[in-house]
Amino acid sequence: MEDKIHIANQNAKIIPYNSLENNKIKVNNLSVRYREDLPYVLHNVSFECDIENAKIAIVGRTGSGKSSFLLSMLRMNQPTGSIKIGDVDLLDLDVEDSRSLLAYIPQEPFLIEGSLRDNLDPFGKYSDERLIEVLKDSKLQESLNIKEEMDKKKSEN
Repeated sequence: MEDKIHIANQNAKIIPYNSLENNKIKVNNLSVRYREDLPYVLHNVSFECDIENAKIAIVGRTGSGKSSFLLSMLRMNQPTGSIKIGDVDLLDLDVEDSRSLLAYIPQEPFLIEGSLRDNLDPFGKYSDERLIEVLKDSKLQESLNIKEEMDKKKSEN
C-alpha cells in the first residue's frame, strides 16, 4: 500500500498515512441526506471513540441511522460535517482513498460476480501469495482448492 493519501480538491495535498495514527474516530456535526432535495436523515451527530486494536459495532433500532452513517463513511450519500480517522477527514479524501481505509462486514455475506480473486482483491493490488495467506489466516483454505478456485468465475451469490 502506498504511504501517502491524496486530499480531494484541485489543490490536492499529499499527506502521510501516519496522520491516521492517533487511534481515534471523531465525528463532528455529521448531517446526512440522500439528495439535495430530501430532508436530512442524520442531524448534527457527534462522537469520539478510541480505535486502537478495536472492532467497532454500530447498533440501534430500525431506522436509527446505522446504514446512513456507514454510507457516509463510504461516501455513498451526501454528508456534511466531518468524519476523522486520526487527523484525516474522510470527507476531504478522494473516494477511493477514503474507502481504502475502511473494512465493513455485512450481516449477510455475499460475493460479487467474478472470481474469488475479484472478490478478495478487486483492484488487483496483491500477489497470489498474499491472497492465499489471507485465506489461510481465515481458515477458508481448508474448504477450497485455492489454486483452482482463485481465478474460477462465480456467477451466483
